[in-house]
Amino acid sequence: MKSITLRASYDNLQSVMGFVNSELDQCDCDITVKMQIQIAVEEIFVNISDYAYAPDTGDVEICCELRRDPDTLILQFKDQGVPFNPLELPDPDRSSEALMERIGGLGVFMLRQYMNDVRYSYENGRNVLTVERRLDYIVEL
Repeated sequence: MKSITLRASYDNLQSVMGFVNSELDQCDCDITVKMQIQIAVEEIFVNISDYAYAPDTGDVEICCELRRDPDTLILQFKDQGVPFNPLELPDPDRSSEALMERIGGLGVFMLRQYMNDVRYSYENGRNVLTVERRLDYIVEL
């Protein structure tokens, strides 16, 4: 598993995306699959940047593994911020009125939709969010 550790800051979002894209470029996945993974990665990293260490900042370690047969991308995000399990959040109200009034709040929902498996644990003082995505199909919302 390859990994990168950097400051949980918007300034590092492009580095995170480059790290994940370098793994995705090794396989022949559909552009839609790649975009869905990118949305999920951005959502996770931005949430860590915004909330894990607020009002301060800290590091996040991102581990990436590409498994074969079937092609699956596995990502882990590890931080020492405030313990927070995003999977405990309820699904948002998706009625048309609620969506028109909503600013944000759909990211975790989209993460759960776009990834095949999402797991959270708190280990040795660190949040560990593990996401997996098979690369051979497109998620339709």
